Amino acid sequence: MFGLYLFYKPPASVVGYVKPIAGYGVYLAVVFIFIPLDYVYFLPRLNWPMVIYTRGAQIYANYVNGHTGSQSPITILMQAGGSAIRIFTTLVMIGFDLNLLMGYR
Repeated sequence: MFGLYLFYKPPASVVGYVKPIAGYGVYLAVVFIFIPLDYVYFLPRLNWPMVIYTRGAQIYANYVNGHTGSQSPITILMQAGGSAIRIFTTLVMIGFDLNLLMGYR
């Protein structure tokens, strides 16, 4: 995510590059050094607040604009259908694995 952010929205100064890279370094240090192995299962669940925030921001932007722009309803329905199929397949083949299921959005 940091790489894409820096590529598509390059900062104006060197400090703009250092902050995201330092933030990512701190994240990696916390994940690989400070989090005990007993709590590693919880990491995939931390993605949900970001998903909720980004989807909420998109819904709000669509509401303010009065249209969905280039997002067609059929594309959104196909994405939802694909996620539903992945969830169903996971439930049938693997069972109820909450960490794996929470990765499908």
